[in-house]
Amino acid sequence: MTAVALALAMAVQGIPSASPSGNAGDFPVAQGNCWVYRGVARTGPVEYFDETKGERVRVAGENGSPISCEVEVRVEITGTDELADGARLAWATRTTTPLDPCPYPPLVLRADAPQDFAYLIDGNRVWDLGVGPMERIRGKDGRLTATLQQLRELATDRPPFLVLPLRDGLRYTDSRSPLREDGYYQWVVGKAPPEVLLGKPRNEVYLLRYQSLGGTSELWFAPGLGVVRDRYIHHGPVDEWDLRLVDCHLADDSDHLPDSE
Repeated sequence: MTAVALALAMAVQGIPSASPSGNAGDFPVAQGNCWVYRGVARTGPVEYFDETKGERVRVAGENGSPISCEVEVRVEITGTDELADGARLAWATRTTTPLDPCPYPPLVLRADAPQDFAYLIDGNRVWDLGVGPMERIRGKDGRLTATLQQLRELATDRPPFLVLPLRDGLRYTDSRSPLREDGYYQWVVGKAPPEVLLGKPRNEVYLLRYQSLGGTSELWFAPGLGVVRDRYIHHGPVDEWDLRLVDCHLADDSDHLPDSE
């Protein structure tokens, strides 16, 4: 095991190591898989400089309240690359669309085009590498240019998105930071109540919470299905969203084919 791989295995409380293929079905990332979410995003009131008007503009909802906007978010796996040591990279695209007029877009909407990103699945851990590193890990032809070692080095600065299998009480963070007793700057996993998702009962749903001084992220995750709810609350000026899964297509699961138009 390399020094980087060893570091990635630390900073996780009470989780056994897993084989590269273990629990792979908990987070389905086959090419063509997609998830569609809908919900409300809120922001403001805000002031900003409008270059077209040459002046500062204040935007607010009714009676100075935050601006609300209904949105749809579509996440699709566009391809995968098999790596050394059984690791895998899943290429993905996130497209966010406002469903009603929004004079000043909330944080979740501040993208004028689909955003490409990637998931690194390494052993029983999954990282969302985000949008920023994309130019560093793929060429102009869209092919992977980074080695597994380079991808692991990118991952050391951020906590895994998932450590599988999830269980109640699990905590994990990035490999450079110790787990804090106050629960900040780490993912804390709890068991969520069973619920019906896309018409199918799900008895195993987990709530993952990450708290920082800037805000709180909460993800509801159903093994074998994926993220079923995404909520973010900013600790300061209002900038938040609450998105729920409304449709999905999993290439290897006919139970979740999207409804026909």
